[in-house]
Amino acid sequence: MEYGYFDDRAKEYVITNPKTPSDWKNYPGTDRYSMEVTNNAGGRGFIRSEDQNEVLKDRYVYIRDDDDLDFWSASWQPVGKDFKDYRSICRHGLGYTKLYASYSGIHSEVLYYVPVDADYEVWAVNVENHSKRPRNLTVTGFCSFPSKNASDDSPYAVFTTRTLYENNKLRYQIFSNLTEDAERSDGKKLIERFLGLSGTEVSSYCGDKDTFFGTYGDLRAPQGIVSGDAGDELSYASEAVGALSYKITLEPGESSVVCFIAGLKSDAESTEIIRHYEVHTRETVTKELKELRAFWAKRLSAFEVQTPSAEFNRMVNVWNPYTCIAGWEISDISQLLPNLAELRDDGWYSEALDEMLDGYADDRGKKALDRIKENRNTAFGAVSLDPPCEADDDSEEALYNPGVRGNGGIFSQSQGRLILAEALLGNGDDAFMFYEESAPAAQNRKADTRKTEPYAYSEFTEGKYSPNFGRSHGSWNAKAAGVIETACIEGICGIRPDDKGLYISPSIYSEWTEFTIHMSFMGHSLCIQVKNPGHRQSGIEKMTLNGKAVEGCYISEEKMTENNDIIVYL
Repeated sequence: MEYGYFDDRAKEYVITNPKTPSDWKNYPGTDRYSMEVTNNAGGRGFIRSEDQNEVLKDRYVYIRDDDDLDFWSASWQPVGKDFKDYRSICRHGLGYTKLYASYSGIHSEVLYYVPVDADYEVWAVNVENHSKRPRNLTVTGFCSFPSKNASDDSPYAVFTTRTLYENNKLRYQIFSNLTEDAERSDGKKLIERFLGLSGTEVSSYCGDKDTFFGTYGDLRAPQGIVSGDAGDELSYASEAVGALSYKITLEPGESSVVCFIAGLKSDAESTEIIRHYEVHTRETVTKELKELRAFWAKRLSAFEVQTPSAEFNRMVNVWNPYTCIAGWEISDISQLLPNLAELRDDGWYSEALDEMLDGYADDRGKKALDRIKENRNTAFGAVSLDPPCEADDDSEEALYNPGVRGNGGIFSQSQGRLILAEALLGNGDDAFMFYEESAPAAQNRKADTRKTEPYAYSEFTEGKYSPNFGRSHGSWNAKAAGVIETACIEGICGIRPDDKGLYISPSIYSEWTEFTIHMSFMGHSLCIQVKNPGHRQSGIEKMTLNGKAVEGCYISEEKMTENNDIIVYL
C-alpha cells in the first residue's frame, strides 16, 4: 500500500494517508537547533550540542468551534477524527514540514521550521474559513517540556522546575530557584525554555500538565481543549506543559496567521524573538520559507544526476545528502566526494570491497561477490549471515533473533559496499540490482512491509529468517545514506575526483541509454553527458572535453575551463 508520493519539483514527500505504518519523520534544523517532526506533529526539538538538550516534545495545534463545541487537531493525531469527515496531508520538505487539514468547513495549514541560522523553532498557523457562515474558534498550541536537562539525570529533577507566564509567553525553568547570573561549584545554572505566541493575544494559557489534561483527560481530549479554556495554571515542582490559546472570529473566506515560537533562551532573548514575528507575521514567515528553500538549493547544488530511474535521482540528488546533513555527517553534498577510502571496515562485506580497492578485482573480488549473490542475496538485500547462528553459538551475533541485525539481517551500509564493489568490477546491472533492493524510494509500494519512511535509509532490515522479513529499523541513518550516496556517485555514476582532476568511469544499468550529470568541481562547472546506445554496463569507448578528444577516462583540472561540456560514450 502507498501512503504518499514524491513531489520531485518541490523536493517534498507528500503523505496523503496519515495512518502510516510508523511515524514518518522529517528533521528540519540548523547546526544549532533541530526539530524532529512526524507526519502527525509528534517529535522532539533539541539544541544541537554535546549534551543534546531536549527543548520540547510534540507540537500539536488544536482547533475548537466555540459555537457547536466540536474540536479537532491540525494534524490527524492526537484527536484522530474519522477520515470520512477529516482530510489531512503532510508535506515533508527540505528544512520544513507542512501539515494541511480540512474539517467542518475549516482549513488549516501549519508550517514547522527552523529559520536559517536560528536556534529556535517556528509553528506558523494559518486558519481559513471555507464555510458559508462566520466561525468563532479557539486555537491552541501545545507541547510538553522535559523535566530533566541532558546533563542531569536525577529522579528529583522535576522538583527544581516551574513555569511562569507573562506577555504572550510561557517560560519553563529548570533550577528555577537560581538567578541567571548565579555561579555554582557544580556548574548548575538556571535553564529556561519558552513557548510564545506572535500575531494575536493569548486568551488563556497553561503550564501545568494535570490542569490541562484534567483528571481523566489525555492528548485526544484534554480538558483545556474540551472546555475552551486552557486553565491559566502554572506548574511548580510538577510535570509541565506549554499551552497557549487564542480566539478568532472568521467571516466566510477570511483567514488568520499567527506564529508559535519555542526554544531554549533567556527571558530577554525570547522576548526579542517573539517580537520579530509580531508585525507582518504572514510576510515574515513567507520570507523565511523562501530563504530556507534557497539555502537548501545551494547546499545540494554541487551534484545533480538525471537518469531514467526516478528513484535513483530522488535519493542521490535530494534525500541522501539531506539525511547526511540533518545527521551532521556533512554540511553539503560536495563533502561526499572523494570518499572511497572511508568505505573500508572489518565487516564481512569488506572482503569484496578491499579486493576492488587493492587491485584484485578481476578474480578474487568477483568470486567474493558471486558467493554473496548466490548464497546471501534476497529481495531486500544481502543478509549478513546465512544460515543464522545456532542458539549455542558463543558469538555476539547469536544474541540477536534469527534474521535480525548481525544474525542474518540486512545492513544498509553493507549494501552500499556491494553497490560500489560491483560497479568497480564493471557490473552495472548487478550494482543497480543491489541499489534497487534496498533503496527507500524503490520501496514506496511496500510501506506496510518496510514500515519506515520511503525517503530515508534505515540502519538495517530484517532478513529472510525473520517472520517480519523486509521490516526496517533505525530510520534516518546518516551513515548508511552517506555510504550509499558515495557508492552511487563514485560507483554507478563513475565520478571519482582526486586533487588534480577527475576520473569518469560509469558502471550503469544496461537499460539506460543515456544520463546527464551537472556538478561543480574545484571552481569549474561541469555538464557530463553519458551516452550508451549499445546498452553496455561499463567501459568507455571515447570521451570529449569541450569538443576535444580525451585519452583514457581522466580529465586533469588544468584542462578545464569555467564551463565544461563532457560527453562520454560507452
